[in-house]
Amino acid sequence: MPDAQAVVTLRGILDAVPEQLREGKDGVVQPGRWQSRYDDVPRAVSTARGKLDAATSPDFSIDLARFRLDVLTGGEPPPQRYLLKPTMPLGTVGLLFGPGGVGKSLTALDLCLSVAMRADEGGSMDLRGPLGGLVPSYAAGASVFLTLEDDQAELHRRIASLDPSGKRQGLPCFVVPAAELPDFDPALVTANGRAAVLTTFALEGLDTLLGNAARAAGYPVRLLVLDPAGDFLNADENDATFVKLLMRRLRGVAARHGCTIILLGHVAKTIDADGPSMRGSGAWVANSRFAYALWPPASAEAEKLARKLEVASNALVWGNLVKANHAGAPIGMKRLFVRCDTTGRLLDMTARLSPAAGEQELLQMLVETCAEYAAAGMPFTYSGVAGLWNGRADRAELPAAEQRCLEAGPAIVLAGRHVGMLGHQRPALARAEGPHAGLLHLQPQAAVPLLGGRDPIQPDRVARDRAALALSPHRRSGRRCRSPSRLPCPGRPGGSARSP
Repeated sequence: MPDAQAVVTLRGILDAVPEQLREGKDGVVQPGRWQSRYDDVPRAVSTARGKLDAATSPDFSIDLARFRLDVLTGGEPPPQRYLLKPTMPLGTVGLLFGPGGVGKSLTALDLCLSVAMRADEGGSMDLRGPLGGLVPSYAAGASVFLTLEDDQAELHRRIASLDPSGKRQGLPCFVVPAAELPDFDPALVTANGRAAVLTTFALEGLDTLLGNAARAAGYPVRLLVLDPAGDFLNADENDATFVKLLMRRLRGVAARHGCTIILLGHVAKTIDADGPSMRGSGAWVANSRFAYALWPPASAEAEKLARKLEVASNALVWGNLVKANHAGAPIGMKRLFVRCDTTGRLLDMTARLSPAAGEQELLQMLVETCAEYAAAGMPFTYSGVAGLWNGRADRAELPAAEQRCLEAGPAIVLAGRHVGMLGHQRPALARAEGPHAGLLHLQPQAAVPLLGGRDPIQPDRVARDRAALALSPHRRSGRRCRSPSRLPCPGRPGGSARSP
């Protein structure tokens, strides 16, 4: 309480002592004792306040020698580290927002799976993730999704469509449906009168949750998703005072654990041509390190794009990084996605809006794509979350090459994680032994076709280490090419799309 109130309180206690007892102590009369104590109350309160402040005040002393600019910036600067390259830096707090039904939660869940899968699969190459980004190898780790909207049944339905082959088994990915935990209060900031106050969950519980997840997984937590952002405030989401305190606390948590924290947000009712704005205070975006918006195109624009891409107009979604603080961020570079009608995943179609590349350029793109997946130990999987086959829709060059119906040309070969083109020969790989083990041997055998012909690759076959897989754009003579456009892929009317 204030010092003046403390003085009044203590003097009131002294006044309550009967007059016949005021001058005595232990049976001995001490004239003037009571009055002396009464007069000394202000000094005693002041002394006590000084001692209390000294014991509780934080130490604001700073060793400025450490922060002299030449000392602080000595040597080479550390490289920028990402959770999802190039939009979401690692160890920061950001936003993913859009209207209901656009795919925010499913995209965040897809990113959680991608991060956890990197920990399980290993590899040193960047792998394709959601929103047209790359998940680097150093971003591998556990992920935690804390949702206040979906119950366990809805989460089960979503993950069953997103991961039909069960790749999630054993992954360090944790999803907490807080709605089914009646004793759990997820609020991080609450109101005490007009003041913003951190809750116990913010001060202790969030760190405990991430620490427990890391111990259970055996990996550090690299991603925490909070859905939806406004529900973690026991206050008005339009009041910047509460939003700022929440974001400041989350920045500290992200820095301590080395994880990226993504808050999923709703949007204002109106959406302009450049995209939506986050609902609530402008402090949400201002205090984030990145903010990514998702929204459906306007009706006329959607119909035009749908005709060009041969997809359903209601499956199209625009994406845009509207705010970022890191160098090289693709701010304002809109990307076009199509929602997969089987998995719900947003597939990147941006490259298909550009003119088709030449054959040689297409082949080079294919080589680079094959190398990317081969280095991660998953060059070809027919089903599942990762792999060249599953990622085909995110790489515009793959369907583009198929659409061009390439004739006899360079073969693309994957062998023991090495990728290259071998001119106009049909290669076959031999697993030799001895001093020439691992070398590529040309044999008079047909190569496995990637862009046409019958595909002898069994579902979920993965070429790893010394296992070899040859891919060639040749079509076998005398045999009609099975059109890959009949393979099921969501986003096209009728449930199919062109793919390799």
